[in-house]
Amino acid sequence: ARQGHRTDFFSVLRTLSETLPPRGMVVVISDLLGDRDGLFRGLQVLRRRGHDLVVLHVMDASADDLALRRDEVRAVLARIGAESTPVIEVYNKIDLCPNAEPRFEPAVDGQPARVWVSAAADLGLDLLRDAVSAHLDLAKQRRRVDVPPHAGRRRAQLYASGAVLAEEVLEEGGWALDVTVSDARWSRLLAADPDAR
Repeated sequence: ARQGHRTDFFSVLRTLSETLPPRGMVVVISDLLGDRDGLFRGLQVLRRRGHDLVVLHVMDASADDLALRRDEVRAVLARIGAESTPVIEVYNKIDLCPNAEPRFEPAVDGQPARVWVSAAADLGLDLLRDAVSAHLDLAKQRRRVDVPPHAGRRRAQLYASGAVLAEEVLEEGGWALDVTVSDARWSRLLAADPDAR
């Protein structure tokens, strides 16, 4: 949306979910000033399609009402049940704040990770990239998963996502797959197939 206008989150995220192949990584970058219920419904649509999500809540670090806006968004995310969606609070425009320096604070005690940057002055953007990478768990883990013969669809999904490194056909039927997946994807795999190991 243009500056000063509210974003129709649901329409944007629903369209995105229809456009992207399933089980990707989606980063939502916004000031979150739009329809927050629409945001939640849109995030749910993306989750149902198996996407890993992270929200970058961008705020003007020089704004007089910064704390109020931040707390309001935190309260709304909790109220609509979106607290399980990783959020990185991005405090932009630190170049307009006296004595502000780029910095990163990791998530602690249920509080989101926070990064202080200036996009205009190119300050702290490396810290922001590192924070996003950590949330998306781009350092995937190598794991081995046994897929029984009746779960051929699961095998096909792992291949389609590019996660399979090697495959061995098991004597008793099925396959042993060496895969690389993020912790979030691995958790979803285990939830969908408790026999996976």
